[in-house]
Amino acid sequence: MSPPNPMTGSMEGSFPNPPLPVSQKTFTIAGILVTVHGLDELSPEAPKVACLWLLHPRLQTQRCMGPLAAATLNDWNQRKEKDNVGLVAVTFDQRNHGSRKVDPLSNEAWRFGNERHAQDMFSIYRPQDQLPSWTQSSPPGTQFLGSQDFPPGLVKAVEKYDPAGMLLGKPDRPLREISERTPSAVEQAKLLPLMKRSFQGKRVLNLSGCADKLVPYKCGQAFIRWLDLAVRPGSWFADGLHLEDLVFDNVGHQMSPDMVTHALRFVGETLQEMIETPAVKSSKI
Repeated sequence: MSPPNPMTGSMEGSFPNPPLPVSQKTFTIAGILVTVHGLDELSPEAPKVACLWLLHPRLQTQRCMGPLAAATLNDWNQRKEKDNVGLVAVTFDQRNHGSRKVDPLSNEAWRFGNERHAQDMFSIYRPQDQLPSWTQSSPPGTQFLGSQDFPPGLVKAVEKYDPAGMLLGKPDRPLREISERTPSAVEQAKLLPLMKRSFQGKRVLNLSGCADKLVPYKCGQAFIRWLDLAVRPGSWFADGLHLEDLVFDNVGHQMSPDMVTHALRFVGETLQEMIETPAVKSSKI
């Protein structure tokens, strides 16, 4: 049986055994309903509190992140280290979702009639191979960037804000070739200030399903490979970023139980590092 590939990131099946519930309190912050999970469970001995932001997938709401919040908080609160660093999780409805929904069509993909899907999502999804701007060029896709489906303004925004666009710029050769090449000394001098500002002291866990058809792992593999080579021991940004890139066989566009296990482990390790390096106060994950 083929692995599931829902049209939105799925949390269904992430928890074969539902986690024990934790407290939830809702606040109105800047006009948005924000739910804070785990306030009542905070240890009164903890001198500081870490906040874990949980952003829900497209076409869902903050409610679907409740089990992940509960599982993460339960995992940390059973440790004695909770008296050193408390943990809460925060969820809210993304723009045009849940309590903030104003136009359902804007959440849909091109195949469902949303001509502004790229602008709305600020990324490229699998349905691009069905668009005229993709199919009516030779080779396919050469006229996609700058077309009505991915207009010039969006191209410039991606170059400015997307990590691959920021660090790799406009590719002058195949991405696979770029990903395997170490930047020159001149290129490193330009990249280091941006790398330090964006990644210094951070920890990144990238979890992907090998069978994901909606957002295939291969679409971002070249950039992840480039970043992985940059932070390996002895490389030019070896001490700046902790990166884990895990790909799970037979997993589609979803968060599998194994992914949950790694996520809980990763959060715990990050909090432990905060205890061991108390001077760090900026975002870690």
